[in-house]
Amino acid sequence: MKKFEYFSPTRIVFGEEKLQEVANFVPPVEKILVVTGRSSSKKSGALDLLKASLKEKTLFIFDEVEENPGIETVNKGTRIAREEKVGLIIGLGGGSPMDAAKCIALLATNDGVMENYLGGDKDAYSPLPIIAIPTTAGTGSEVTQHAVITMGSHKKGYSNTGLFPKVAVLDPTLTLSMPPEITVNTGVDALTHSIEGYLSTLATPESDNVAVEAIRIIKKELPKVAQDGRNLEARSRMLYASMLGGLVISRTRTIILHALGYPLTTFYGVPHGRANGAMLPWAFEFLGRDVGGQSFEPLQEKISSITQIFGDINEFINNLGISTKLSDYGITQNDIPRFIKDVWGRRNLGVTPKEVKREDIENIYKRAL
Repeated sequence: MKKFEYFSPTRIVFGEEKLQEVANFVPPVEKILVVTGRSSSKKSGALDLLKASLKEKTLFIFDEVEENPGIETVNKGTRIAREEKVGLIIGLGGGSPMDAAKCIALLATNDGVMENYLGGDKDAYSPLPIIAIPTTAGTGSEVTQHAVITMGSHKKGYSNTGLFPKVAVLDPTLTLSMPPEITVNTGVDALTHSIEGYLSTLATPESDNVAVEAIRIIKKELPKVAQDGRNLEARSRMLYASMLGGLVISRTRTIILHALGYPLTTFYGVPHGRANGAMLPWAFEFLGRDVGGQSFEPLQEKISSITQIFGDINEFINNLGISTKLSDYGITQNDIPRFIKDVWGRRNLGVTPKEVKREDIENIYKRAL
């Protein structure tokens, strides 16, 4: 059996109306910075519930996080954290606010700006403690050490074990207000985390069990919540599965699929989960092909396992309202060279269970057109 290590320091608190109990999980600090999006946590009432729970604390609200947060946003939030000398960062929202919260927590105890760390040329010391409260069922960021930030025209990932949130508060009632499109996009993101983690070269028997459980749940529950967003039981199971997917990629990372999806978001504004869904059948097809007589038996067994769960994975994605034709997003063959440039060299390729060449990336995109 393969050697492996397991490390997941995040305390997971799951249940309806757990947001109202956040004060019970806060360390003995006085000042707290809440990092959230521009409107969703206000419209859903989540921000008000959080304020009520922490009424004994001094809260600073940074509500300027956009979808796919940029360097400037992180650096702006950091200035508040430093000036006010906060002792805790709370990320409230989807993956974007949680990722931004992680980076702010990092910079609050370190000098410089986020650019220095994304470039890998600065050592980082212990970030401020983080509490993560997801309001979508997708990224699993509440239980990972990863953050993705947009730097210019490129999405860049940063990982640090200090970015594992101390507590993840998963309250499924907070996901009831997600509109259908966001429900689907984030749900597919969770699905791709689980599939990619299952296929990653860093996968272990333990992570495989978690990944398969998440895949089975999402296959069953995502179509339900896409049709009926008020189905609290299905919402609960999707939030649970999203968290499982986060646990998986905290150990396995993501593979070629995420790398292929990034250019769709960066250059065409396709939401991250939808971009992954659009590329899923094509990446899956590439991984399922035996090239050059090499033996891919372990990979083929896993591909077969996923196929047994889904049948036609392309049909599953299409039935959720996601096109798997890049031309439907306005993408043409002229885009392929810059897409290849964006994908090539990403560390996702290093844990893909098959050698990836530039011509492979080109062929995948051409087939997807």
